[in-house]
Amino acid sequence: MIIKQYFNITEEEIKLKSRNIFVPICLGNKFFVVNNQVTDNLAEYIKWALDHTKERVLVFIVDKIQDTNYLVRNKVGNLTYSRKRVIEDGQLIKKSVTKLIKEKFLDQKNKIEVITYKEYEKLDLYCLSSTVEAYKEFKNNYDFQRAVIETVKLTVRDRNFSEYEYLRLGDYILDEFSLVYSGLAFKNIFYNLFIYPKTDATVYFIENIQKGNFFQKLAQRLPQETTGLAILNQEKEFIDVGKYYGSFAEKYEEIIKSPEVDEKIHKNLMKIFKKHGILKGTILDIGCGPGNLKTSLNKEGKTGFLYSGIDISQKMLEKAKSKGYKKVIHGYIEEMIRLIPSNSFDYVVGISSLHFVDDINTVLKHFQRIARKGIIFSLDKITDNYKEKFKSVCVSPVYNHYNLDFPNSTEDISFKGWTSPRDQEPITVRLIYKKIVAENK
Repeated sequence: MIIKQYFNITEEEIKLKSRNIFVPICLGNKFFVVNNQVTDNLAEYIKWALDHTKERVLVFIVDKIQDTNYLVRNKVGNLTYSRKRVIEDGQLIKKSVTKLIKEKFLDQKNKIEVITYKEYEKLDLYCLSSTVEAYKEFKNNYDFQRAVIETVKLTVRDRNFSEYEYLRLGDYILDEFSLVYSGLAFKNIFYNLFIYPKTDATVYFIENIQKGNFFQKLAQRLPQETTGLAILNQEKEFIDVGKYYGSFAEKYEEIIKSPEVDEKIHKNLMKIFKKHGILKGTILDIGCGPGNLKTSLNKEGKTGFLYSGIDISQKMLEKAKSKGYKKVIHGYIEEMIRLIPSNSFDYVVGISSLHFVDDINTVLKHFQRIARKGIIFSLDKITDNYKEKFKSVCVSPVYNHYNLDFPNSTEDISFKGWTSPRDQEPITVRLIYKKIVAENK
């Protein structure tokens, strides 16, 4: 079994068996359950959990809160009937899990608990209070409500729903919020690491609340105890953009120090800052890496900025945080940009990062929604040759947005921007600045 990603926990903590582990089973997850019968995958997960847990392992059947999914996604009757169905399915799955434990883990069955959502919400220390806080925030904070619905849209992509249906599907995120945020307590044992085969936008959303990057006032009302997540499966290891850049986070600053790599971009960027009197404010650095934007601006004597950043590489974010980035938001640009509150930063800056974005128009709309004073970004002319070379080292695609139509910009200049450190291919860059007029916000 391979651990693909860690959230809110380190590899060292797992090796030290510092946490009790739980395995959540959602009714629609066919990795664990088919026709209400568990698969062999669950046995592998339980075995791994027993080998890595602190004391005990808990298998948690997340049944009751699936009623919204049954109602909206599967069009199953009304809410009462959907609730009845999920409870019945949950009991069938519990029987199947219990049978599996007797057959394969008889000598360790006393270390394994199996519960349903009803048992959890009745006995857990935080479930009721945290769920109430999540629903209260959803009702009273428009930005939180918008972020939850955007998270639903990012998570449920098999088809489109009406706005009312997306609103209802948001109930599922609110109902599972306490579990994903704080873990659970059962029979005086606190379970605060869960293992799962895949991740989605919900995990990134809640992880960034845990870390104080989003909705800090809500986080202050929630328990201090937080849970971690390990993405665990047996699939072949692929190098995505997060792993690719994380693999040379320590050397990255040395690589880009070469004048041929991206010095010209930063020289032109400094000209824009100087020409338009951009001297201070808060900056959201998109694809921030190890915090090179702050390094460049400080070098030019521009020290009046407070920085936060988004990046998919945890290692890069650690470097940025060590340089004083206030918030380091872990996740994909296209997903996290949707969740950030409106008018929350003076400037949004995205340099040499948007070629990893597919839906560039939507991302730039969010730049303008978030920024109070202006947005600055580069569009790299990614050649077919560069795409092929990059494909050989990373499964994440890159995109050429160089010819994007972006009207009403304040500045729009083109130049030879950077040189690929892999094969010395020169990349032409457009650097765009748009001043945002306050009365239009």
